[in-house]
Amino acid sequence: MRRRRGPPPWLTRRQLLATGAASVACAPLAIAEAATAPGRFVPNVVSLQPMSIAIPKFVAASTAVGTIAAEMTESIRRLLAHSGPVSIRDDVRDAGDPGFDTPPRFSFWRSHGVDVLVAGRIDVLEDHRLQTKVRLWGIAAGGQLIGRSYRAPIEDWPRVGRVIAADIFKRLEDVLVPIPVDARPVPGR
Repeated sequence: MRRRRGPPPWLTRRQLLATGAASVACAPLAIAEAATAPGRFVPNVVSLQPMSIAIPKFVAASTAVGTIAAEMTESIRRLLAHSGPVSIRDDVRDAGDPGFDTPPRFSFWRSHGVDVLVAGRIDVLEDHRLQTKVRLWGIAAGGQLIGRSYRAPIEDWPRVGRVIAADIFKRLEDVLVPIPVDARPVPGR
């Protein structure tokens, strides 16, 4: 006996197309229902716009580390620019308000459309090692996101720049990648 291929004889082409369209239209509802089932989490909605980051030149405690401060700042800018959906703001890079020792003027940075500000200070310690302090400021929230200190031999400053860029990216990763790190349980279920 010969086997028929295609839809059953009682199902017309029009009915088949209508059934397919209806299932495609209902798929988002099924996914939303599965996400809101008891015990499930709904991740926060994340904007796919690139995050605007300003990185003013790091403050050098002495003229001996002035060149290192400038080169490390450029290194961090390059690394962050190629690491994800971020936009490095070069137009406000030297605004004169790095915001390291005191909080930055949040209203100034907000008016320039900056989401995150990276401020740094480089010192030479008594044992001739480099100490790099970095603060990451959330401009919209008006507060510090991270504050870290890194110590290394002076000749290892490029490695310190890579570590700083990686730490900044890790801290911003929950904002840049929509994963349920900042998830919240659905109330009332």
